[in-house]
Amino acid sequence: MAAQGQYWMDRIRAPALAQPRYGMLRNANDPVFASPKRESGELIAARRALMMRKALMPDELDARAVTRRNQARHQHVPARVRLGAGLTLVGLLASWLGNLLAQPWLLALGYGVATCGLVLLCMLAAAMLYPKDNDLGAFYQLDELPAGSEDIARLSRLSQEDPELARLIAPWWENPAPIRNGDIALAMDFVRARKRD
Repeated sequence: MAAQGQYWMDRIRAPALAQPRYGMLRNANDPVFASPKRESGELIAARRALMMRKALMPDELDARAVTRRNQARHQHVPARVRLGAGLTLVGLLASWLGNLLAQPWLLALGYGVATCGLVLLCMLAAAMLYPKDNDLGAFYQLDELPAGSEDIARLSRLSQEDPELARLIAPWWENPAPIRNGDIALAMDFVRARKRD
């Protein structure tokens, strides 16, 4: 009976004795036991932004600029329409009064003002029906413009110094889409976050 009790006591103690005591074996210089460095939220966000970067072809950028141009025109249309309609109505009223009062100068003035209003309305209708495609430059955002040669050279130099940056932007060089100012800004944010981390 005593032997059986000793057997069960050994079984209970065995797992505790079998566990290695890492506290005595751990070496801070050993890469196996070294804990990974904690990264800042800024670096993680910058890395995620680089990985989620979307390459945009010139046609897509032009479509965005056309959308912004149309929105800007539609915002200004009501004021121009009101101005053109107002001039036309005032001119017609003045010409009617000039005819009623037998005043040639008022009649001519009314016809002139009404003509200006009609010309303005016709120009507005022509601009909406036949928009010019050569005025898109003003509707590009700064980060959508293609990056300059100096910025691309700096990006290449930074990618040679940082292997992770080189791995993240490797698809950029193979993609036919242009590297834009916004892409350079993403890469610079990542480099600055790496230096602060």
